[in-house]
This record gives sequence, structure tokens and C-alpha cells, in this order.
Amino acid sequence: MFELRTVRGEDAESAHCIIVECGQDMASIGYTHWTDPYPLDRFIDDAERNNVYALFLRDRIIATVSIFDRPPEHVNPAMWPNAHEPEIYVARLAVRPAYQSQGYGRLLMHFSEVTARALGLSWVRLATVATYPPIRRFYQRLGYSECGSYPLFRFEVVAYEKQVTAANHL
Repeated sequence: MFELRTVRGEDAESAHCIIVECGQDMASIGYTHWTDPYPLDRFIDDAERNNVYALFLRDRIIATVSIFDRPPEHVNPAMWPNAHEPEIYVARLAVRPAYQSQGYGRLLMHFSEVTARALGLSWVRLATVATYPPIRRFYQRLGYSECGSYPLFRFEVVAYEKQVTAANHL
């Protein structure tokens, strides 16, 4: 039924297509921040380093998330008040539009949090575009705190974090 695993080479293009599909879906309602998707070659590189995960439903990828041990260079770490504490950084959470609002994004974020705890890390951090209210509400509902914002490329970006130490889950 469901399988959540790292994306292997043969699945990288399919997982990347979800990002493209989500960008097109958001553009159709006026949100253009994903119309220039993350480059496929970089996505494949991330997958080869085991940073990309996919949720499969009957052998079809329906969602993807990338998890890193630090934010990318273009992200301003000063936005997080506890930036010196160990973290994982989540990027490119994407669920096929036909499968959205069914809990799959929440499942991938939970997986990210469990991964951080398993690695002994204290925080899950991410940044998202400020002008897309649905994703901001999504992260807030999951308990992520807004830490600040900064300009990035042609958008304003909001930094979020959630403490996931074992003490928070007793």
C-alpha cells in the first residue's frame, strides 16, 4: 500500500515532476513562486546524497520532501533564534494536487520530525514563501513557529522552526 523511502536514481525524475505539477497547480490560482522549479540536475544530486524522500502509493510517487543537515547557503540562518542548536532542514515538501488535503504532507513532516529525533537533533527548520497563506497555515497547524522573514530572490521568505527533542514528546 504505502511506502516511504529515499528516492533512488530511477525515481528522481518522477519525484521532481511532483514539484513541477504543484508549481503549475499553484500558478493556476495566482501563486507563481514555484513556476521556476528547483533544477532537475540538482534534485538528482540531492537524491544521490539520500536527501530526497518519497511517499509511494501502489508504486506511484504521490509526495516528496527533501531533508538536509543544514539550510542551503541562500537561506539566512540568523532568522532562527536557536540557529546554533542541531537541526535538520526541510525543503521542497510537495504532494500531488490530486492527493492534497489527505494528510500526506503532514505524514512527511512527521517523518522529518521523527528523523530529527532519531539523529539526536533538536530542531526541524524550514523557510517558505510569505505570499502563500495555505502553506503558512499548514506549518502553523503542525506546531511550527514563525521566526522572522527576509527577502530571497524575488520573494519574501518566512523562517519556521519546531523543537522536536524527546522531552517535548513524553
